[in-house]
Amino acid sequence: MKDKSSGLLNIIFICFVLNIIPIALLGVFKISNGLYTLLYALFYCIQSFLLFFKNWKHIRYIPKKNFLILALFLLNNIMALIYSYFKFGTVDYNEYLFIISSTINILLFILSLEKVTVSNNELIVFLKKICFIGLFAAILNILLNYKSIINLRFINNSYSVSFSSFFPNRNQFGLFMLIEIIALSLLSAYNYKKKYFIYFVIFGLNLILTMSRNSILGLAVYISMCLYYKFLKYKIKMSRNKLLLFAGICIFTIYIGIKVAGSEKIIGMINTMFIRIDTLETGSGRFSVWKHGINIANKYNFLFGVGRYKALELNKLLFNDNLEYFHSLYIEKYATNGLIGLLILFYLIKYVWKKVSNCSNLKYKIILKSTLISFYVFSIFETTTRFSIGYADSVFLIFFFTIPILISNIKYEKNK
Repeated sequence: MKDKSSGLLNIIFICFVLNIIPIALLGVFKISNGLYTLLYALFYCIQSFLLFFKNWKHIRYIPKKNFLILALFLLNNIMALIYSYFKFGTVDYNEYLFIISSTINILLFILSLEKVTVSNNELIVFLKKICFIGLFAAILNILLNYKSIINLRFINNSYSVSFSSFFPNRNQFGLFMLIEIIALSLLSAYNYKKKYFIYFVIFGLNLILTMSRNSILGLAVYISMCLYYKFLKYKIKMSRNKLLLFAGICIFTIYIGIKVAGSEKIIGMINTMFIRIDTLETGSGRFSVWKHGINIANKYNFLFGVGRYKALELNKLLFNDNLEYFHSLYIEKYATNGLIGLLILFYLIKYVWKKVSNCSNLKYKIILKSTLISFYVFSIFETTTRFSIGYADSVFLIFFFTIPILISNIKYEKNK
């Protein structure tokens, strides 16, 4: 493997930290929305400048096909803006900021990385730093909520507690822990250490404590796909020690399952805290807001959409719904940018998947494919990224688009 460091992952890590700071301040100190927005605007300018400066050579010579996709993305947003202006007479100035920021982000974090190379050592250092932040967040969560954790059996409502560390809500923290588990998986694939098992337990425990169904779903899909690719797709043989460990885990899981099935009290607690059957029929309100988003696009402009902020405005005016998102990456994209926008999103998804499929390290390939499938599934239920400004937009863009591309660009020896 050619070990050539570009330094780009150092900049990516800075971008990651910059996007953590405002949401941590909001979660811990409850800063005002004005300051929160101002910080993200400032940090967005800083991260864009750093990435432009660091990767200018590749930005200048972006492949023609990638440039055309970027141009189509920009044109799609402009058409939505023009439609909204002539149809409704006004355009929210935030629409312009959204178009500029999302176009720049797709260029910087996806389309300009076609031939960018980073070293494996650089990747490992990056992953270690990410896991360090995750450990800090996880331990902080336990320290802040240790009384609630000890008395977990007395909690009769998942909304009465907030296992969210320094995040404003538990869903954000749950998906953050999922990202940490994935980062640790990549780190372990390179050089497994016994302490990593403890880290997995800490991250997994914190994820489950959030009681976030989407985070737990994402973890279940990720683990299932890792097992599928490793043992069924690529038929990797397990060492004797790992086989015994796996068998022990299976036996323990079955034993716990039998115990749980025989206890009405435990089943009731699981239903109340995790499954919440009473909200499944409506998808916790998601089904309604999905319908709203689809109806907005179908009624006004199914081809190009009506723009991000106009879609939210119409959702409020037509359906008296004050939500600031449509609780689905795909519905959000359809309402915002129509069928064309949805097709562009699928192209970007396919672009990253194709990159990962050509990864020369089988261990990384298995983890990355499982990661992407998990992302595709839990994005059905969450607006994970709009490719714009903010914590979710940037962090999910980094971990489910940028990092898979950069890892896939590393050339490993055939026996890796």
